Formats: sequence, C-alpha cells, structure tokens
Amino acid sequence: MAIVILKKSVNGVFQTVGTKEVKNLGWLFRHANDVTELHFKKLQTKDYLLKAIMMNGNVFETTFASRSVFADVFNRNKTLRGIVVFFDDNEYQTVGELTTLAHTEYVDMNGNQIHIGSRVEIPAYTDWWMRGDRFGVVTKLNNSIGPWITVCLDKTNRRYRFVAADCRLV
Repeated sequence: MAIVILKKSVNGVFQTVGTKEVKNLGWLFRHANDVTELHFKKLQTKDYLLKAIMMNGNVFETTFASRSVFADVFNRNKTLRGIVVFFDDNEYQTVGELTTLAHTEYVDMNGNQIHIGSRVEIPAYTDWWMRGDRFGVVTKLNNSIGPWITVCLDKTNRRYRFVAADCRLV
C-alpha cells in the first residue's frame, strides 16, 4: 500500500492538507510527468522508503524490500527515465543503471550548473524561441545521448529536450 501526501501552496510554502491511499506504483507511473525527484532511504527496519516529490508539492511514499527490487522495477519502466534519484544523499539517475554514480555535469553556455527546477532560456535557433516561448523550467536531466535537459516552456506549458550547453541559466 502506498500513500500520497496532498499538499497545497499557501504564500509559496507547501502545507499538508491530507493523505490519500493508492494501491500500487501504477499511480506514480501515471503521474510520472509531474515527478521532479526521487528519494530512496534505508529505514531503521530492513525496508527502504521511496519518496517521489511532485511539481505541485504532493509527495508519493511507499516501501520497498530491497534496493535491487527498486532498481529492477524502475529500470524497466521508461516513464521515469532521466529523473534524479537520491540514495542516502548520493545522487544517481534512472537512465538504465541505478547502481552507477551520475558523473555527468549539466552546465549552460556560460558554465553555470543546471539543476532540476532551474529557470533557463532555450537556444535562439529553435522555432519555439522565434515564436516567443523563450523561457522555462528544467524538469528532467537526460543522459541517454549526452547532457540533455527537458524544459517545460512558460507560454505553451509543453516539454522539449535541449542540449544543456545551448541553454542559458536565467
């Protein structure tokens, strides 16, 4: 059984307004586009706790029997690829192997570090930039074919991938 902690933004601060029980990981996979990061920590018991932080502030929580079960389930599911996973304060990615440390640096054209949640200006050579949709928020870090970032654009609220070095941190 998993729990979703429902939160509401009040003056920019998220406050808990309730909880909702969901059956399984299906809920998380259906809401994968809203996930910003995953935290996986060992509890005092032999279980592990998975926390999925969503864009709207909600938190999905469930337990896993082991880290290998978690890695097996999430490596098979392609909806969460590129989401950053934190294992006991070490940063990892779900780009296939959850057991390897993510060494890829995501930097913009000026050498500034890009993280999930950073505001960026997309490259000027794109059609979206020419149409006025120039800024957005980084939602995923993709390392499948290089340091790419997924940006949710402000005007259209659509998500597109860009080379991290072609973007500019705002």
